[in-house]
Amino acid sequence: MTVEVRETSPAHYLLKIESFSLLSESDIKKFESNEFEAGGYKWKMIIYPDGNARENGSEHISVYLAISGTSSLLAGWEVNAIFTFFLFNQLRDNYLSVRALMTVRSAEKMRRFQPIKSLWGHPKFLSHETFKEASNGYLVDDKCVIGAEIFVVQRQSVGECLSMVKYNDSFKCEWKICNFSNLGKDWFSEEFTVGGYKWKLWLNPKDCMWLSTSSPSWGYQGFLPLTQLHGKKNGYLVNDCIVVEVDLEVVFKHSVKSLS
Repeated sequence: MTVEVRETSPAHYLLKIESFSLLSESDIKKFESNEFEAGGYKWKMIIYPDGNARENGSEHISVYLAISGTSSLLAGWEVNAIFTFFLFNQLRDNYLSVRALMTVRSAEKMRRFQPIKSLWGHPKFLSHETFKEASNGYLVDDKCVIGAEIFVVQRQSVGECLSMVKYNDSFKCEWKICNFSNLGKDWFSEEFTVGGYKWKLWLNPKDCMWLSTSSPSWGYQGFLPLTQLHGKKNGYLVNDCIVVEVDLEVVFKHSVKSLS
């Protein structure tokens, strides 16, 4: 984490605690603030006056930010936020700010709040020694002021889900096409259904042969050279008729849907 000093107060929340020492004397291990709103979400600040021992925060003040009111959020909710905690210096009229850093380049670390992790913070926000030292101005007349600033990173991305299912559907058929020499540019077979899709055989007698499902199509341009097709010894074109056979197998089906 990084520690800085700034003049302006926190943009979103301030908590003034009077008689701070009574929290420890009353054996109050954890204090939760009231809800406050920032970035379109509700939050709470959670303070451990004697530190969160479970996260090695003893002899410190531990401060956390928790997202609240999650029952009204959609299933699978996720909120990404950058937050800063503040401690008011009552002698110098400025604020000590503490925030997490991601790298040595000082990029602010974004935290992801979600059902399995709805609380983030600093178990060692400030040591008791520093906090209680009168000349530092953080605890004056047993009073202190702690604040929070939260900036929610709004999701702008879109997503898709690809689903693939194994499929086993095959088709085999042949067509005898006569008067081949009088065919126009394109010849289409009747429709047939394989794997839940409708197909046609598309034959260009001058160029190629394709297999098509409505608009998208696949095939072989130059499936058979015309010299070979018309060669009498090859037996492909007999009495101006050809026989075309298709063996088609659908091995899987897929669908894509939006995640938004």
